[in-house]
Amino acid sequence: MKFSETFGEMIAHFLIMIEIVRGMTINQKCQSPINILSAKGAYIEPLPKSRVRIDSLKKPFGNGHALSFDFKTTSLSGVLFYLNNANTKEFVGVEIASGFLTYHIKCRRLEAVLTVAAAKVDDGKWHSIVFRRKRKRGRLIVDGKHYFQNYRIACDTEGFASMTLGGIHPSDADFVDSFEGKPGHFEGCIKNVDNTAGILTLPKYTGVSECE
Repeated sequence: MKFSETFGEMIAHFLIMIEIVRGMTINQKCQSPINILSAKGAYIEPLPKSRVRIDSLKKPFGNGHALSFDFKTTSLSGVLFYLNNANTKEFVGVEIASGFLTYHIKCRRLEAVLTVAAAKVDDGKWHSIVFRRKRKRGRLIVDGKHYFQNYRIACDTEGFASMTLGGIHPSDADFVDSFEGKPGHFEGCIKNVDNTAGILTLPKYTGVSECE
């Protein structure tokens, strides 16, 4: 019986140690100065590899879902974000071109590049952006103003599965082609990222630093 009691105590102590280690890991993550999902944000560097990637959303980003975040930059050009489905090679996204926001749609039955002429964002000030899907339509909201709310997104997919911010993931380069060949790379801070489709995998940070 003594052996059984001793063995049971050892197991209990072992489980306690696991919980302590888990707690330390969670606390360390919470203390990290880089968190694009919070007000801490992530600073995208002017490097080709710099980006933040969320490989899997909890639900396909489709009807009724919205993506929102805040950003500031002095970059004249660079990819701000895109949502995609690697299986169908379809995506929607926004880049900065000559200081203005440019909305990209690439579906099997439709490709379009639309410039938000009233939204110049390379001023180093904080700006907010929301991309919202309603049935087959997509709406951009920049600093509270609505754009392209009646523009149809004729993608065959029910929703987009992945999300990338601040750059292009190498595995997507072959079909996110309307972003390619543009000079420069986004440099600046992105924070408070919220996706109502939910996030299944944690953000992967590549070549980023702490927001200033």
